Amino acid sequence: MNLSLAVILLVLALRYAKWSKWQEFYPTILYMVMLNLLYSFIVKTNPLWLYKSSLIPKGLLDIIIIFIVETSMIILFLSYHPIQWKRISLYWASWIIVFSAIEYIFFLADRMDYFRGWNMGWSVIFYIIMFPMLFLHYKKPIVALLLSIPFTLGFMWIFDYF
Repeated sequence: MNLSLAVILLVLALRYAKWSKWQEFYPTILYMVMLNLLYSFIVKTNPLWLYKSSLIPKGLLDIIIIFIVETSMIILFLSYHPIQWKRISLYWASWIIVFSAIEYIFFLADRMDYFRGWNMGWSVIFYIIMFPMLFLHYKKPIVALLLSIPFTLGFMWIFDYF
């Protein structure tokens, strides 16, 4: 199922993303990769969530999620991001709902586990933060990097990583 999502998002990105803007999107992709690798380092032995696959080893699955799923998602997300504020909140809400639904399906299909008090509600909160932060990084990278610090420290405090 995780592999199916990777293939679907990759095909959608290859077909529909605005590849002429890939250089504009690249710093935001690196931002997401950096934060995911930081998460992997911080929670190495005690994760908040864990993707599971019967076909792919965990390390390879993490690489597929970080470099294919999330990269494809960012390219698609930024390719069609509206400019008008009235449409932005609807756009963000759509992405939050879709990714929350995908995660919920993964959870129901036993392709994802939660630990340390993390649950679907926390994932929705995370998506509510993540999609605006991706757009903020695209527009104002320094501001997004600075805001990422208190968000990261806040999650580390809430889930007892200090």
